[in-house]
Amino acid sequence: MTTAGETGVRNLAQGGLLNLFGLIATGLSNFALVIIVTNRLGARDAGVFLLSLGIFTVAQKICEAGAGTGLVRFISAYQVTDRAGDIPRLLRVALVPVAVVSAAAGVALFVSADTLGRWFSDSEDAAAMTDVLRTMAPFLFVAPLYVVAINATRGFGTMVPQVAIERLGRSLLQPVSATIVLAAGGGLPALAFFWAAGFPVMAVPAVITLARLVRRTPRPHPPAVRTTREIAGEFWRFTLPRAGGQFFEVGVQWADTLVIGALVGTTAAGIYAAGSRFLLFAIYVTDALIQVISPVLAALLAGRRPVSYTHLTLPTMIIRC
Repeated sequence: MTTAGETGVRNLAQGGLLNLFGLIATGLSNFALVIIVTNRLGARDAGVFLLSLGIFTVAQKICEAGAGTGLVRFISAYQVTDRAGDIPRLLRVALVPVAVVSAAAGVALFVSADTLGRWFSDSEDAAAMTDVLRTMAPFLFVAPLYVVAINATRGFGTMVPQVAIERLGRSLLQPVSATIVLAAGGGLPALAFFWAAGFPVMAVPAVITLARLVRRTPRPHPPAVRTTREIAGEFWRFTLPRAGGQFFEVGVQWADTLVIGALVGTTAAGIYAAGSRFLLFAIYVTDALIQVISPVLAALLAGRRPVSYTHLTLPTMIIRC
């Protein structure tokens, strides 16, 4: 007879392996995108595109403000502490500030594109980088909201939406759209547009899925009494300190490329970015486990239940899967 603990370990293993598969697919898609862009455009134009992508990604992570991590924690906790009725307000508390900051950041990126182009590229490439950044800037409003929403689905104990929509859907869309655009003779602005357009395209199923998960979650009657201000206070007190850590995590991934672009040149940055992307595969196993375990631990800790870490080792999880 299967015990509840064994069932929990099996579910963790299955979620971890599913997420690992999705992360590997993401890595391969990103690597394919770099290969396609560098082969079609050459190191110089690829450098312009990848430097712009790095600036956009860092700005996106700042706008997220750690809200995705916070939602995973609080959605998981609310479900085991009879506070599921607070989840809709929790989502508003998280998403509205992100939307405001993202809109302001999109305008700032558009306005400062010329300056950023001069800072991080050769003088002859500054105009091209400015065009690429201004093409991407309007999508900075949608991208952080999409990432926060798709991360929030993990709080309901499922990895399927994130793997299907983000890891497979948006990631595979990038090299496919790049191949089509470049084969049709599109330039850097067209490539940037279709790369960034993946965010609003995938935001539709992400929001629909999140709304369905919220509706299907049983809510206590009467709901727990919390004001919106109290929910916002506990959420952002937990979330904001973690936003800094996430910013530095993505900053480390792109800082070297941006520094090379600023100090050496666009071509060198393109060559370096293309050659260093494969190194990110080393972190995928760790990320796969962290993402699937974090909502489980949040629920256990919120419910004040004992947590056994000895059964959460990777070999045991794979064997029991």
